[in-house]
Amino acid sequence: NERDDDDDDGKNAEKMTLRKASKLVSTFWEMAFPYYKESQPGRRLFYGMILLTLMNSGVSVAFSYISKDFWNALSDKDTQEFYAMMLKFGGALVVGAPVAVLYRFQREQLAVHWREWMTDRTLQLYNSNRVYYSLERDIAGSAESTTESRTNGEMEPMMTSSPEGEGSPPARID
Repeated sequence: NERDDDDDDGKNAEKMTLRKASKLVSTFWEMAFPYYKESQPGRRLFYGMILLTLMNSGVSVAFSYISKDFWNALSDKDTQEFYAMMLKFGGALVVGAPVAVLYRFQREQLAVHWREWMTDRTLQLYNSNRVYYSLERDIAGSAESTTESRTNGEMEPMMTSSPEGEGSPPARID
């Protein structure tokens, strides 16, 4: 029985459940909403990507039907249908190739624009209200408290005495 439960858990881990889907949508919305709310070019790129996604899917479906008819004509040894399908395939290629390339380009443009926006937004938040001062103070305070007690005892003899004598500067180490 335990083994069956483990198998079910393994299968369920790979399945997309409603709970997993809603968590993914929630995470996407959390990350994407500020970008699409603040960035008009981002919205345009996203709408263009949706349009090109639909067009790319349409081209894939068209290629599927044309390929099926092409192979059927070839297997039936129907030369007239074969040449008709060759022309359709060429036409679909002329239309489909630019759609596929534009889809990929649009997707990359959206990714680059989102990264630029995220970087600018992060820097704006970092520089607003002098956040960097409090971050540096927190980091310096925690680093100082942990290392100050250890280094004070070790560094002090090196700073006050030198091998040459009491009044001369410390020896140079190359």
